[in-house]
Amino acid sequence: MKHTLSPVLISLLLFSVSSYAQFSIVDSTFNDTTKADRQLSFSYATNGTKLTLARGETENLAKGKKAYAVYTGAWPIDSSRANGSRVIDDNTSTWIIIDGRGTGRDNSGTYIMIDLQSIRLVNRVVIKQPFEQANPLLRVRAYTIEAGTDSVTMTRVLQQPNNLATNPDTTFDVIAARFVKISVDAVDPASNQTAIAEIRVFGTGYLSEGAY
Repeated sequence: MKHTLSPVLISLLLFSVSSYAQFSIVDSTFNDTTKADRQLSFSYATNGTKLTLARGETENLAKGKKAYAVYTGAWPIDSSRANGSRVIDDNTSTWIIIDGRGTGRDNSGTYIMIDLQSIRLVNRVVIKQPFEQANPLLRVRAYTIEAGTDSVTMTRVLQQPNNLATNPDTTFDVIAARFVKISVDAVDPASNQTAIAEIRVFGTGYLSEGAY
């Protein structure tokens, strides 16, 4: 929904809340009220007459948003294991599989694209195995993370050519992004597969960034 600001003082109380929504503010205070100079979107929650901004450090920005997987090799035999929404449902008992067993291919280059549905300040990605187990044979052996405000012109923010962590938790320089892409560059050759239950995205500061 859209709200037009009038020249009054709006007090924002900043504190932690459990759930947030998305909306937009249109600044037309000193202009024709049918027009807007600029617009910004951010997460918020309400408590009576107070509005609360969401912090990115503790909020999984990917939870409940949109995601899809693109396979470069063989699809899983169980097609439901290719459903990208499984990695953003905040549930480690659902997962996708990148499986090259019996195909002679390890599906290197397969990627998951996450749409955060608004521009956020991103600096951390966590990848979880099913049930948060620590099976080295199922880890993402090598991966690349890209981020951007659109899904075409993206910036590579991290490349891990030899990952040893079973549930990697990686940080990188803060970037304003709506889309986050995780490419699987290699899986463990002993298993020729990997399973990803969750991809969690975090950021920094009060969101979203905007000047007006």
